[in-house]
Amino acid sequence: MTGSMLPMAAEPVPCVEERCPAPCCDLHEVPLLDADIERLVGATSLPAESFVEASDGWRLLRGAGVADDGCVFKGDVGDGKGCTVHKARPAACRTYPLVLADDGHARRDEHCPHTHAFVAPPEIGADLRALQARLESERGRRVEETAR
Repeated sequence: MTGSMLPMAAEPVPCVEERCPAPCCDLHEVPLLDADIERLVGATSLPAESFVEASDGWRLLRGAGVADDGCVFKGDVGDGKGCTVHKARPAACRTYPLVLADDGHARRDEHCPHTHAFVAPPEIGADLRALQARLESERGRRVEETAR
C-alpha cells in the first residue's frame, strides 16, 4: 500500500465518467485515515469538523451511509451529481467497489452497477487488509487516548 493514496482499480472511473446515479455514496459508511482528513482539509479549506463524524474511536465521512443525506461531498459536478473531492477522496473510496469481505478476501460490492468495469490488481487483497489494519490501529490509538 502506498501511503494513503491507494491506486484506483479502474481509470477512467466509470461512476465519474457516467455521472452514475447509484446510491453507493449513500449506502456505505466511509472510515477515514488521519491522512485522508488532512488531505481533504487541504483540498477543501474546510475544517475537519464540517465533514468528519466521530463514533467509538472511528472517524467517518459525514453523511456517508445515510441514504437520506448521503456523503457530504456528493454534489453538483458538471452536468450531474458526483464527488466534489474526487482527486482528494479517502482511501476507502479509492478502492471501491473492491472491498474487504469478512473472510479477509477482496470482493466486488454488488451495490455498484459498474463493478465489473473495475479490474482487481493482484495486490488488492493485501492492500485492503493493510488499509483495514491501519484504520483499526488509528481507531485503537484514539480509544486509548480517550481512556486516559
